[in-house]
Amino acid sequence: MALGMDIDAVGTLDKVLPEVVIPNFSLEAIRSVAPAAILIALVAYVESIALAQHFAAKHRYQISPNRELIALGSANVVSSLVGGLAVGAGFSRSAIHESNGAKTKKAGIASGIVVIVVLLGASKLLPFIPYAALASIVFWASLRLVNVKRIVQLYRFFRRDFMLFGIACLGVLFLGIEYGLGMAILVQALMYPWKREPLQLEQHDRDLHVRGELNYVEAIALIKAIQEHNIQRVHCEGIDNIDAGAIIELEKLSHIQWLGWSGALIPKLSAVLVQPKLPHTQ
Repeated sequence: MALGMDIDAVGTLDKVLPEVVIPNFSLEAIRSVAPAAILIALVAYVESIALAQHFAAKHRYQISPNRELIALGSANVVSSLVGGLAVGAGFSRSAIHESNGAKTKKAGIASGIVVIVVLLGASKLLPFIPYAALASIVFWASLRLVNVKRIVQLYRFFRRDFMLFGIACLGVLFLGIEYGLGMAILVQALMYPWKREPLQLEQHDRDLHVRGELNYVEAIALIKAIQEHNIQRVHCEGIDNIDAGAIIELEKLSHIQWLGWSGALIPKLSAVLVQPKLPHTQ
């Protein structure tokens, strides 16, 4: 390098344009890659959903996990035909897009076109890019995704969720991202209340009275009922407990009036859910 320092760089690209090759689907090949492939697919899906949920909670919109899974599967099928890596969400690139005002799929298309142009027109310059420069960009962009306020809330009011958060962090730090997330998913599955009671919903015009324990799964069902029946006000006197995942989902419905929370739950809730909204007008 210019200063006489030995710094690792990207290096020369052997091939710029990929070749379309049909993968080997022999039984022996499937057996050899199946364990790693299943783990990689699980981690890629969890990462993608986690990132999608982060931005959905920040900008107040809903996502469809099924559509996310279909999109990832389709992208990985195409990637396998050209010898590409497993497709998943890019934390740093998504953070950079969002910080620069990206709001639609057009941003991803534009980014892909720019990558193609750079590979075709400036690939000879890539060997001179230091890994340290790329690492600093990834680190700074990913740092924007850390929500310290949410972590503090987990510690204060949702100890079980905070424990899962800690397991995931320590697992990724000491075991790697695949095994760390896999361990967190396993612990979550063991702790999940499989014998839970479904929410009791009672509708009166555009008012909905809710009774029961509100977790993430039941929150999805509640949101579906709100959207199907054009509910404007939700009465929460009968809700005796709520978890962090449910709060994040409910915060996306900023147009709903959430009424009658019990005093024990109010400290756990954000201003979006506690402050009453003005009646909706046509």
